[in-house]
Amino acid sequence: MTDATIQDAPTQQQVEALVQRWVDGREAHRTRSERADARRLRAIVSDPDSTAFVAAFLDRTGRPEHQRTAADQLARVVADLPTGSFLSPLDAALLRAGRWIAPLLPAVVMPIAQRRLRHIVGHLIAPAEPAALRRHIAALVAPNRRLNVNLLGEAVLGNGEANRRFDALVDMLDQPDIDYVSVKLSAILGRVPQWDHDASVERLAERLGALLDRAASTTPRTFINVDMEEYKELDATLDAFMQALAAPSRLDHEAGIVIQAYLPEALPRLQQLAGWAQARHARGGAAIKVRLVKGANLAMERVEAERHGWVMPTVASKVHADANFKACIGWFAQQSNGDGLRLGIASHNLFDIAWGLLLAESRNVADRVEFEMLQGMAPAYARQIGDASTESLVTYTPAVASSEFDVALGYLFRRLEENAAPSNFMRDLDELQDPDVFAAHATAFAESMALRANLSFGPARTQDRSAPPAAAEAQARLGEFRNEADTDPSLHRNREWMRRLVESPIQVDAPPAMGATELAAVIERLRFGADGWATRPPAERAAVIDGCADALSELRGELISTMVDEAHKTVGEADIEIAEAIDFARYYARQIAGLASVEGARFAPFGLVAVCSPWNFPVAIACGGVFAALAAGNTVALKPSPSTRRCATLIAEACRRAEIPSDVFALTPVDD
Repeated sequence: MTDATIQDAPTQQQVEALVQRWVDGREAHRTRSERADARRLRAIVSDPDSTAFVAAFLDRTGRPEHQRTAADQLARVVADLPTGSFLSPLDAALLRAGRWIAPLLPAVVMPIAQRRLRHIVGHLIAPAEPAALRRHIAALVAPNRRLNVNLLGEAVLGNGEANRRFDALVDMLDQPDIDYVSVKLSAILGRVPQWDHDASVERLAERLGALLDRAASTTPRTFINVDMEEYKELDATLDAFMQALAAPSRLDHEAGIVIQAYLPEALPRLQQLAGWAQARHARGGAAIKVRLVKGANLAMERVEAERHGWVMPTVASKVHADANFKACIGWFAQQSNGDGLRLGIASHNLFDIAWGLLLAESRNVADRVEFEMLQGMAPAYARQIGDASTESLVTYTPAVASSEFDVALGYLFRRLEENAAPSNFMRDLDELQDPDVFAAHATAFAESMALRANLSFGPARTQDRSAPPAAAEAQARLGEFRNEADTDPSLHRNREWMRRLVESPIQVDAPPAMGATELAAVIERLRFGADGWATRPPAERAAVIDGCADALSELRGELISTMVDEAHKTVGEADIEIAEAIDFARYYARQIAGLASVEGARFAPFGLVAVCSPWNFPVAIACGGVFAALAAGNTVALKPSPSTRRCATLIAEACRRAEIPSDVFALTPVDD
C-alpha cells in the first residue's frame, strides 16, 4: 500500500503557501557571505561553459601529484576561460596571468591558484583536520541543528587503504564535538566480492560492528549513518547493517542507513527495514533511522550499466524519482506502530520538504521525522526549516584534509552536475521569487504527486540466469550487434544460481588426445568440406554462426563450472569471458553480409584453418578464432591447450547444437 489514499494529507495550496513563506523570508535569514556564495554558485551552474571550466580546473590541476604537471594543465585550462564567467575581474586577471607564470614558477603559483579556486567551492566542504574541523563545527552548530560529518575519499582498492580510512573514522568518532558520522561500508573494507555475498556481509558487519561499538563508547554517543552509492552495494549494505545491529550486545545502539528513491524498489526496501526495525524494537532494541535521498550517482550507474550490458537500475525520469520519494514518505506517515523507525527526509526541494513537514504534523509523526540538507547549498532555507520542524535539522557535512583535496573532486562534480541540470530544483533555488519559476516548480510538484498512484515498486533489473535464455530468430537479430550482458551479481537469484554451480559442479569429460591417424582423417574431412561451406550463401553462414552464440548462452552454466574447475578462473572472470565469446559469434555473423557487399572485395577463403587456443583464455580466444575463420568461409580445426580440453569440448558442443557440419568444424585435441 502506498500513500495515494492517505487521509489528512496537506493540499497543494498549503504546500505552496509554506514554500512562499520561506522564499519571502530568505533574505532575512542569510548572511552577506552566503549571498555572495549563492550568486557565485548560481553563475557557475547556470552557464554550461562556467560549469565545464570549474570541473576541468578542479580535475586537471587538483589531481596531479607534481606542481609542474598541474601548472601545464593550468595553462591549458585557462586558455578556455569563458568570457563573462562567474569569476570576478580580479580573479579572471590573476588566472590569465598565472597561465603564463605558472610553468615558470609552478611551486609558487599553483598553491595560490588552487587555494583560490578551492575557496570558490570550499563552502560546500569542511576541513578534516581536527582543529580546523572543530572551528568549522562551532561556526555551524546552532539550536535545533546537527551536523552529519562524512569523511570523503576515493574508492578503496586494497586493505591498506581501507585500514587507513577505518582508523581515520575511529579518530573522528573520538572527537567530542562530533556526534553524527556517515560511513560508506565499501570505503572501510578493501574488497567486497559480490559473488561471495555471505562472506562479504560477514566482513562488512564485523567492520561496522566495531565502529558501532566505538561510537557507543563516546560521550555523548555518536550516531552512525551508513551511506550508499552504487546499486551493486545495495544488498550487501542492507544485510550487513541489519546483521551488525542484530547482535544482542547492540540492541540499544541507534544507527541509520540510506535508501535512494531513484531506485524503483525503494519502498519495498523501506518496508523491509521497517519490519526488521519493529521486530528489533519489540525485543527492546533502539530505533533505527532511514535517511531517504533521491540519489546522486546517476552518471556512475549509467556507466556501470552500459559497461556490463545491464538495464539502468534507476527509475525512468526525474519526476518518477520525485514521486517515489513522496511515496516512501507517505507510507512512513501512515505507520501508527512505527516506534522502531525514524525517517530523515534529505532534499533541497522546498515543495517536498514543505509537504513532508505538513504531512508529518497532520499524521502525528513529526517527532520521528528529521530534515536533512547539504552544507553550503541553502543555509537561509535550512535555518527556516530547522525552526519549523519538531526535530533538529541535520546538515550533511563532507570533510576532507587540505592535503587530500583531490579526493573531494568526485563529490564536487556530482554537486555541479546535479545543480547544472535543467530539471534540478537547486538550479532555481535563488530564483523562486520569480512567479513564473515558482509556478513551474509548483506544477512539477503536483505532477509527481499525481504520479504516485501509478508507480511500479519492483526492481528495474529482471535478469535471471537460472531461467533458460530467451529463444530468438537469428535472422531477426542479424541487422544489429549488441554486446552480450554479463551476469549481474547484484541480483539475489543470479547469486544463488552461481552458488549452486560452484557447490555442485557440472561434470564435463575431457576427450582423449588424438593420434596421428585419427587427426589425419579429420583434417582430410575438413579439407573436403571447405568448398561446400565457402559456397553456402552468406546469410546462411551468418545464421549458423549466430546460432552458436545462442548455444553458448544456453551452455553458460556448464562453461562457468568447467572454467572454474579446469582453468581455475573465478566465477566472475569466467562469466565475462563467456560474454566475450558470445560477442565474437554475434559480431562475426554480422560482418559477413557487410563484407560481401563491399565493392571490389574478392571472396577467397584459405580453406582449412587451425585455431590453437591457449589455456589462460580457453573460451574467448578460442571462439574468436573459430568464428572469424568460419565467417570468412573457412573450415576450422580447433586445437585447445591440453590444460583446458573440457572447455573446448563445450565450444564443440555449441557448434554441434548450431548444426555446424562435422566437415566444417572439428575439435582436434592433440598433445603439444
